[in-house]
Amino acid sequence: MSWRQILAIALTDLKRMLRRKDTLVWLLLMPLPYTYFFGMAFREAPEERTVVTVVEPAPDTASERLVKALEAADYDVRAVGSWSEPKPLPGSGYRVDLPPHLGALLLSGGTGEIAVWSRSGDLDATRVQVTLRKAILTLRAESLARLIRREKPSLETLGEPLEVVPIAIDASDWGTRHEIPSGYKQVIPGNMVMFVLMSVLVTGAVRLLMDRELGHLQRMLASPISPSAVVVSQFVSLALLGLAEAIYFVLLGWLVFGQSPGPHPVAVLGVLALMVAAASGVGIILGATLKTAKQAAAVGIFATLALAALGGCWWPVEILPRAMRLVALALPSGQTMRALVRLMVWGDPPSALAGYAAYMLVFALLSGALATSILRRRLA
Repeated sequence: MSWRQILAIALTDLKRMLRRKDTLVWLLLMPLPYTYFFGMAFREAPEERTVVTVVEPAPDTASERLVKALEAADYDVRAVGSWSEPKPLPGSGYRVDLPPHLGALLLSGGTGEIAVWSRSGDLDATRVQVTLRKAILTLRAESLARLIRREKPSLETLGEPLEVVPIAIDASDWGTRHEIPSGYKQVIPGNMVMFVLMSVLVTGAVRLLMDRELGHLQRMLASPISPSAVVVSQFVSLALLGLAEAIYFVLLGWLVFGQSPGPHPVAVLGVLALMVAAASGVGIILGATLKTAKQAAAVGIFATLALAALGGCWWPVEILPRAMRLVALALPSGQTMRALVRLMVWGDPPSALAGYAAYMLVFALLSGALATSILRRRLA
């Protein structure tokens, strides 16, 4: 078996596939609009802060502390002296009416009322109320702490948060929270997996079946080329096509859509290469067992779409039920998708993907052994 012959056959097959217009359309042109529209459709919309209009008839240091508390809760606070609108509610958000001279009211121990205006059934209004209650309790607690320390509370001290807190609360994280990919962070790796699978399972399988129908494989066997070289050349030609699509998609995502392959671009290509190795055996099986090119195209497209949908290429695996997550991670597409997200989105090191590499190598060996056995019988 000569590797020079194998490479020559594989390169010839690759050139033949790239000359076909349908191959160029599906593998080079279709990823552009497909990635753009799905990336725009599933991107995270920029969050707009909720508007809270605070009516302060007589502002003082205490009312300023409440305004700062609402701002710290990420509300867009707009303070006004009086409400002059014809309707009780602003066009968007909430209205908060503070009593006049809030600081003096707190210092005297008197009673008052803060009115929160919201639309019927708006559950987020409770968050506004909680924020205001927390700010009022903080002001009262600081005044009490000053009295215990034999300091006299005043309007000036209400405007200054208490520097010395008697009891401090130390909060720490339990662990790293991974980002759920969305927009191009989900679509780019998802489309990488889907279109690389399509290049092998559809284009490669159709090419192999057409070679069978036209007698190309039989003519190669009639030449001084061993059957083993013919079989291995089919694997190499499919792998070259899949790798070419992988490199194209990495450059497409990086240069056109601005999605970097992450700190380990070589590892990203390595992940895609392992998927190509695993998928090549499946592509050979389809091309060797089906009867017509139309069957190969139909079955290849169905297999690609099924693997993409179940493997988390169309939506993040993290949002799926637990049973569906287990199904996704049991598939080569799901394993590859998780590995790409870890590299491109989470920034994990390549050393963390040892389990993925072992899974794909075992799958590639099993599918390759089965494909070799089937193709040898076809050639015989």
